[in-house]
Amino acid sequence: MVAYFSLSVNTRLITRCRKHRSLTRHKQCWSKEQADKEATLKTEVIQKKGFIQKLLDNKAKELDEKTLECKRLNEMNKALAKELAEVTLPSDLNLVKEKILKLDSLGNEANNKGNRDHLADLLDLRNK
Repeated sequence: MVAYFSLSVNTRLITRCRKHRSLTRHKQCWSKEQADKEATLKTEVIQKKGFIQKLLDNKAKELDEKTLECKRLNEMNKALAKELAEVTLPSDLNLVKEKILKLDSLGNEANNKGNRDHLADLLDLRNK
């Protein structure tokens, strides 16, 4: 009876060990699958990050170009407004200081004192 009992216990232990080994293999396979999925996702994220970085760099370059173009056009606009005011000044005898300030404000910041002073000096010279 002791041998039967011992055999029964050993059989149960072997069965448990086999189940445990099977479960361990299953967990190991699952872990490997998860690791593969994570590696794939990581690769995709790195590729997307690179793509987004290139887009960002292109947009930053485009913004810099547009900013430079805008500055160039603003300078051209200011020069044309100043030229218009200087051409209008000698030809319009009824020109008053308020109209000069209005002409000066075309394409310029409202507080551009240098241009206003220059145009006012031209008006004073013309009136003399």
